[in-house]
Amino acid sequence: MDERWRVAHLNLAESSRRFFELDSGATVEASEGWLFGAGTASHPVISNAVFRLDDRLDPDELIERARGFFGARGRGFAVWAREGVDEDRELAGALERA
Repeated sequence: MDERWRVAHLNLAESSRRFFELDSGATVEASEGWLFGAGTASHPVISNAVFRLDDRLDPDELIERARGFFGARGRGFAVWAREGVDEDRELAGALERA
């Protein structure tokens, strides 16, 4: 993968984390492998986001963890992935199956 795609994706995740920090009612869960952000709005794309930060993280594990995190809040969520990037093809397949 072109390193620029990876860095751009990580930058998007980090800037999203910072936006969540501006929302006093938001909850963020972050590890070295993922970032989940649940804002005060219930919109699944803008305010309830999942980012895979480590391409080695199993997609099914990411989805299971996200379902637990957002399910506990009664929310849906959007998974941000990179179109046409080999590392996210497996993730896209897992999302389609889920």
